[in-house]
Amino acid sequence: AAIMDENDCTPTGPESEGDCGNKGIAIAFLVSYLIISFLIIINMYIAVILENYSQAAEDVHEGLTDDDYDMYYEIWQKFDPKGTQFISYHQLSDFVHALEEPLQIPK
Repeated sequence: AAIMDENDCTPTGPESEGDCGNKGIAIAFLVSYLIISFLIIINMYIAVILENYSQAAEDVHEGLTDDDYDMYYEIWQKFDPKGTQFISYHQLSDFVHALEEPLQIPK
């Protein structure tokens, strides 16, 4: 089995080095291994969270792009073909629904 007992090893004596190992070193190794592994895993979680947060914050700060404005003007021209700069109230719902993200407001 994987668990060693004192009966399974040869103790250190005057003529032999023994094969039981050193309990103090084994405990120190196990504890340090667990702590270091835990810290690495926690740091990986934090890195993923911070990366996603920075990406989301960048998207928010980006705001409207020139493509968004161009799309808005093109769709406005469909609803105001004469260029009066006005559309009727009953067309407003259709207009905002026809816009693409991030300006679209679905019906």
